[in-house]
Amino acid sequence: MNSAAVQPGVYQLMTATDWFGLGLSILLFILVIVAYVYVLVPRWGGKLENKKYMIFDRDLQKQGK
Repeated sequence: MNSAAVQPGVYQLMTATDWFGLGLSILLFILVIVAYVYVLVPRWGGKLENKKYMIFDRDLQKQGK
């Protein structure tokens, strides 16, 4: 008879906190990839380029210039 203890599977070893951390890590990874692609795709460059100085424009408008 085999006296070796039965090893639990990976799903039994992970707690709810582990699963939450894994899910959050995967979600953040996907969001970073989406943001990276959004910034670097040339056809969207015009939209972002137009907003390059948006904060400075607001400051000038507040000063009345």
